[in-house]
Amino acid sequence: MRQTVVLEWPTQLKHGLHLLCVITASVISRAVANQQMLEAAGPGVLGKMYATVAVMAGITVVAVGFLGQSIETRRLTRAVHLLVTLATVAVFFVPNFRPEVAVVGYVLMEVAFAATLLTFGLTLGASLGPREARKVAAKVGAGGVVGGLLAGAILSVGALLIGSRALYLVAAAFVLAPVFFLPTPTSKPTAKITSPKTLLARERADVRSLNFYGGWVAVSTVLMVAATTLIDYVYRFAATQHFDADKMTAFFGFVAILSGVVTVIFQLTLLDRCLDRLGLFGTAILMPSLLILCLAGFGLAPAVATLVILKTMDSGANMSLQQATGSLLLAPLSARARSVWQSRIDGIAKRGGQVLTGLFLSFFPLAPTQVLPLSLVLCALWIVAVLVTRTRYVTLLTDMLGAAPVAQPEVSALDGATLRLLETELANATPERAAVVLDILERADHRAPEHLLIRLVEADPKGFGAYRVIDHVANLGDSGMLLSLVESPHPDISATALLALWDIDQRHAAPRCRKVLTVERAPEVLAATAAGLMAAHEVTSMQLARRLVLSSSTATRLALAHALGRAEAGSPQEIGDMVADLARDPDAEIARAAFESLGLHPTTASSEVAITALRRRDVRGAAMRALAEMGPPVVPRLVEELEQNLDDPSIANALTWTLGKLGSGTAAMPLLDALRAPIVYVRLGAAVALSALARRQVSLAVSAERLEEHCIHEIAYFSHMRRVARAGLPGSAASTLLLRSLKQRAQASLEVLFRMLSLLYPEDSMQAAFQAISSSDARKRQIAIELLDAILNRRLVEAIADAVSAVREKERAHLDMVEALQQLAEGPDRFLASLTRASLKEIGRPIRARLEEGEVMTQSLVDQILELQSLSLFAQSTAEDLGEVATLVKAKRANPGTVLFREGEPGDAMYLIRSGEVTLSRAGKIIDHVGAGEACGIVSVLDQLPRELTATVSMEAGLLVLRGDDLTQLLADRPLLMHSVFRALTSSLRSQIDRVSLGKKSEEWSW
Repeated sequence: MRQTVVLEWPTQLKHGLHLLCVITASVISRAVANQQMLEAAGPGVLGKMYATVAVMAGITVVAVGFLGQSIETRRLTRAVHLLVTLATVAVFFVPNFRPEVAVVGYVLMEVAFAATLLTFGLTLGASLGPREARKVAAKVGAGGVVGGLLAGAILSVGALLIGSRALYLVAAAFVLAPVFFLPTPTSKPTAKITSPKTLLARERADVRSLNFYGGWVAVSTVLMVAATTLIDYVYRFAATQHFDADKMTAFFGFVAILSGVVTVIFQLTLLDRCLDRLGLFGTAILMPSLLILCLAGFGLAPAVATLVILKTMDSGANMSLQQATGSLLLAPLSARARSVWQSRIDGIAKRGGQVLTGLFLSFFPLAPTQVLPLSLVLCALWIVAVLVTRTRYVTLLTDMLGAAPVAQPEVSALDGATLRLLETELANATPERAAVVLDILERADHRAPEHLLIRLVEADPKGFGAYRVIDHVANLGDSGMLLSLVESPHPDISATALLALWDIDQRHAAPRCRKVLTVERAPEVLAATAAGLMAAHEVTSMQLARRLVLSSSTATRLALAHALGRAEAGSPQEIGDMVADLARDPDAEIARAAFESLGLHPTTASSEVAITALRRRDVRGAAMRALAEMGPPVVPRLVEELEQNLDDPSIANALTWTLGKLGSGTAAMPLLDALRAPIVYVRLGAAVALSALARRQVSLAVSAERLEEHCIHEIAYFSHMRRVARAGLPGSAASTLLLRSLKQRAQASLEVLFRMLSLLYPEDSMQAAFQAISSSDARKRQIAIELLDAILNRRLVEAIADAVSAVREKERAHLDMVEALQQLAEGPDRFLASLTRASLKEIGRPIRARLEEGEVMTQSLVDQILELQSLSLFAQSTAEDLGEVATLVKAKRANPGTVLFREGEPGDAMYLIRSGEVTLSRAGKIIDHVGAGEACGIVSVLDQLPRELTATVSMEAGLLVLRGDDLTQLLADRPLLMHSVFRALTSSLRSQIDRVSLGKKSEEWSW
């Protein structure tokens, strides 16, 4: 994930020794200085000392952090350690002949070791986020634990044997030692900037986004430091009531040893469990909660024992918890901003808390028991601040990963001059061009003049123009014009107009239907339309409709299906029976028309008709929509069918989509069960359906433990698919396609995982994390892991981080590629198994599984799918979907000068260019040239409007032709194919927008 994540064990050891020396020297020197200051000046000076130390240490830490941006980290750390060594030795040699000297020594030691701790943090964490810091905390942090124990032992024994003052020399030796073994920094030093003005400007640019929540981090830090400073005041003040001189130093050492032991126990036994169960921020709340309990105990029984417990919790648990949660702010920052913010938090927020506490104690030197109520309040506020900080942190990372909202285009009405210009264009336009003009007029809510519409119908009575006129007047609610069109001598036009009239004005449509039914030898298509519309109202019409259901004329049955679809819900059961019969029709267009209304007229057979139709590719989409309209009563039957078809992606995905569309809470458990399906695309369909249920605010009884187990299994599947795909396959066509299929399954599995997580955690955050992890941007992927770290439990985060990390060479070496292929060939994923067998066959390996005819993918199908994937339109589509496309495309050769389609013609097909070149033009002006790997004509197929351009073959071309109806049906039946095609179109649109941003004209766009 990150380029500098892994710290090898020698480096970790050096960091651990570095921390050991810093902590040992710090505890020794500060304890001795504290004891001598209390002995010389008395406990009344503690409040002033806290404020003074905070101000001076804050200035020092900010200065060191500022220097850390332009000075190489190792050089800076060595310089600080040398200066602190000299300061420690100086404090030893200068006697305390006045109280002020002891006070200065105390301040100097506090400031010096604040600087050393900062440089250690810069050395270790300059290139590590909280996840990496946590991974090495147990090992590197052990140095701090051992240092605390060692310092406690040295203080307890040394203070009584050689005296407190001599311990300064021991501390100086420890602080000097790291100079000789500092590890090499894990990141390159920042370039040196000589101009302070430039440096400050860059700092502001780096951290500007952090202002959204940085204030709350500062607030929580101030409250933490203020609370722990008050506790330290209680501890120091109370100690003077029981001990004096060297005995006080020995007592400090005893408490340091006890705190170290508590730290070890807590870190080894409880910390990981807390992180697993509570997460980073939940674990951070544990510290103030413990302090509240200890403060209450000391308040009830203010004795040495309760004082020791209070300070042990303060010092002991605090070290472990800060190791786990202290670097949260640094996750989304660049290296420069990390240095700036770490110094600001250490130097301003932390010291600010000490200053406030010190000033308060200076003016109000209270006894320990009097400080307790304020400490309790501060700990409670600390908890609140951590909770708010967590919310801000998650929001910030989600916003950093999310896309900026796209501005909606402005819509303005057409003025009178433009409308007149369009009407003039309509008067002279071809039927195809007229359709475009009518569409513009509809959007402006303006009906074209009647005489122009009549001219258009007369010019093209049986073709596209007449039907477009009917749509135009129907969309604008003109029943009078429709009545005149119903009188057309052409039965198809009359029937279409009658349907449109029924939709907008049944009062005028019903008499016209009765008139048609009384006419002898009325055209069967028109009679079927009238009978279907009146069947719910008249017995004679119902009887005629029953007879026409069995008509041998496809046009008659289609007209009847459209007319019966207009019947309102609650119509007689005979309507539903006829619709169900038509839904069984072998003609796909008739069946689809019947399915459009089948859900409104459910019968005992309706659901079975629709479920059976799911096995027909040409009507599957319509059957899915019909089932979704039938409501919750069909859920049990859908669930039963889903359980039986979990290994059939086409059927299972149709069923999961329908269950999600129904929005019934009873579908949640079956969909959860579908998450165990062996085929990833079935699991993806179930996860999408569950997401749809959750967005509809359906009460989902989702077991968090069960869902997390599904997540763990999904992570394992993703990791395996990714590992096999990255291991490399022998070169062959089938192996190439298999490699792409494995990558697509890995991506689908990743989407399943995050859709499942969105059921338990904020959906916007999970969506942003999924998009970031799927991207090629390493920084976004790292931010996504940090975001997940703040939300998920440790088990899931660790599993995801390991799964999405780069596959290591040693893992590749341990993968038996042939055995992995044999397992795929025997697996339940039939498409993948068939493709894997073809790959094994190509590379000359025996196939272990027993095979039947057709269980090895043919070479021709492999080649066709690979060719389709090479086209930009299908580059992101799955191999399974392209296998369906391959059965529908027709190969075609075209010589130069061949016109594929003309401007204004209906969009009945799209063309995929295998070789050669096609020129796109408008009104004789060349717009663009489209070459191999591209497509043309798809937009008019999708929006069903006339062609905007003319396509002419300019170089001999090899083409694949896909009919518009076939494409539309595929997109309706296969949601994944629809999404991939629209992603490709969106990508093309973005590239065209980029062209405009570079100064190219919009006329150069190719559609």
